[in-house]
Amino acid sequence: MSSPKWPEVLGPDAERALLEAVTAVAEQSFFAVVEPCDTRQFAQLERDAARWLVAAIPFTDADCRGELRCTVSEDLAVALFDAFTGREPLGPPRAEELLDLLGEFANMACGSWLTHRPRRTGFTLGPPSVKWMTDASRPSLTLPHLLLAINDLPLVLDVRATPAVTVPV
Repeated sequence: MSSPKWPEVLGPDAERALLEAVTAVAEQSFFAVVEPCDTRQFAQLERDAARWLVAAIPFTDADCRGELRCTVSEDLAVALFDAFTGREPLGPPRAEELLDLLGEFANMACGSWLTHRPRRTGFTLGPPSVKWMTDASRPSLTLPHLLLAINDLPLVLDVRATPAVTVPV
């Protein structure tokens, strides 16, 4: 489950807090089960993933600014869409609807995570940016990340963060 070192500005429990936030969002709003994966388990799950989508949410709080990225298989994105909307899975949803739903999932996960950070400062979320990955290769695992399975389908969460810049008055 663990990866490169998480930015110190996020606090010592950032990885655990993000896992808890994503689990709560998936369970409560998408009726899904989240399980952490190690690299071997994740490699097995991602073998079946032909296409990937990435949803990025920029955030700013008193301590830092950054971006949470959710990289999901197309199959997971469709499963989340069906669970959230109650749609019968009779074929793929329209692409713009799928992108919108994945942006909402990432927004909910990021908002829940930042709300429950130990310092509990106010924060701002930017609009989600969601797109299809252009490269068919596996998601990049060079940033601090969590490897997860939601209903046995692959998801990578990664975070970029830097200290917030304070402007003297």
